[in-house]
Amino acid sequence: MRGRPLRLLEGSVPYEDYVQALLSADVVVLPYDPQTYRNSASAVFVEALAAGKIVIVPEHSWMAKEAARVGAGHIAFQGHGPEPIAAALRRALTDLAALGAASSKASAAWIAEHDVGRLVAYLCDESGNDHDDR
Repeated sequence: MRGRPLRLLEGSVPYEDYVQALLSADVVVLPYDPQTYRNSASAVFVEALAAGKIVIVPEHSWMAKEAARVGAGHIAFQGHGPEPIAAALRRALTDLAALGAASSKASAAWIAEHDVGRLVAYLCDESGNDHDDR
């Protein structure tokens, strides 16, 4: 990956710039606090998974569990701070091809599972099914 630029997006970014950055990225690093995101979702994570990107996420978070569940290429970092996140990024760059292939494959499954038609069917279902099919 030498020669590929590292692009850091911080704060509020115009939507068009965000989409362009996401679609051009190989890896999306989500340096969230592991305690805060243990059971929380992230729109950036969801969009990265749908786009077939490798994600770097906090270990034991909902994001790590979901990435593993759908087989997405991901690295989960332990702790919080620059060292574990940098180590996770180095690991991802070392195995970029395999992780990228896994993320591309998982993307289709993620999109199919979260299809708007499926949501409508779920909302309209009066069967009493708890819908916990994961």
